[in-house]
Amino acid sequence: MRGWMWQATNELSPLLRMTVTLRHFSPHPPSCDQLAVLSGGPIGTVRSCHKEAGRKLGEAMAGTADSVRADVLASSRGSARDTEETLAAAEQGRFAELTAECWTPDVVYCAGQQ
Repeated sequence: MRGWMWQATNELSPLLRMTVTLRHFSPHPPSCDQLAVLSGGPIGTVRSCHKEAGRKLGEAMAGTADSVRADVLASSRGSARDTEETLAAAEQGRFAELTAECWTPDVVYCAGQQ
């Protein structure tokens, strides 16, 4: 989620990005009045920038959602395949062979109480 949010934030103009970043991602978020002082602009401009940033951020996030979801979906499918393969190998008595082949050849397995 974090990458998705920053990708969308980076698509904003510098002024909108500054407004939304300071207002929502600062450890101690400034008020709109404080942002007006920081930026040297009128409070009305800061409020309209904040509102515009929120709208554009929502649009940008919606626009990037499919590409991010596709990556996550592909990764999840790969993990599911790996899990199924590992479980099948364990059921066939090939767990140690598979883990040595896929992850590390010098793994040591302990069974039972030791």
